[in-house]
Amino acid sequence: MIGKDAYIEDDEIAAFTASSEKSIQELLELSSLVSKNDEFVLLLKNDKKLITRLLAAYINAKMRATDENMRSDSLQKEMLLFSAGSMNINNAIKTVGVQSGKNFIVFGNSNLAISKFKEKANLKNIHKLRLKLDASKAYEVASAGLD
Repeated sequence: MIGKDAYIEDDEIAAFTASSEKSIQELLELSSLVSKNDEFVLLLKNDKKLITRLLAAYINAKMRATDENMRSDSLQKEMLLFSAGSMNINNAIKTVGVQSGKNFIVFGNSNLAISKFKEKANLKNIHKLRLKLDASKAYEVASAGLD
């Protein structure tokens, strides 16, 4: 679709909200365990504004990785930085990182990583998110941390 909004149809990219009985630390360890190379699961706080930035953050992180111009050492961290609009990983974690196991966002770019995470984290209340690229958000996300 061309115009104000663009949609991506990619079977490998998915985002959903969920909850788990596991602690944040356990969830983060599981995310790390199932994430390999550029295939990852990223856990974020559940926030409507953040949901609108997810796809733009992922695309910008992928572009940085392709251009070998990343500000971090992984695609997962690069997306976290873009999602938060920050160049500082600690600020990004505080701003958009998962804060509770009761209601959070899972973003993944690999069906295998997503499936493994769902199984190991024993997720409940899963609600799939429709990822949409809003042109007005794309510039905001792309220029994050440039000033």
